[in-house]
Amino acid sequence: VALHRQYGLDDPVLVEMSDTGAYTVRVIDRAPIEAGIGLAALPPDELAKESLSEDALTTGVGFALLAGFVEDLQVRPVEEGIGTEVRMVWPVGR
Repeated sequence: VALHRQYGLDDPVLVEMSDTGAYTVRVIDRAPIEAGIGLAALPPDELAKESLSEDALTTGVGFALLAGFVEDLQVRPVEEGIGTEVRMVWPVGR
């Protein structure tokens, strides 16, 4: 949502959840993937030197937090058009 606001996008952010086999959450937006993963790729010391907008900082911190508690985290471009898919998977004990 922060990236949509930053880029002035009116498209909805799609959220899908499934508990078939494992608990999976997919979040799909229409912001350029570079916007989503650019900050996450920076080493912490370089990130600290960056002059970031509040939205950019929110995105970078969000990915750092997700990486810390998600069993399987994938960030990739959408198959068609511009956008980013974030897929998070946790095992389900049944």
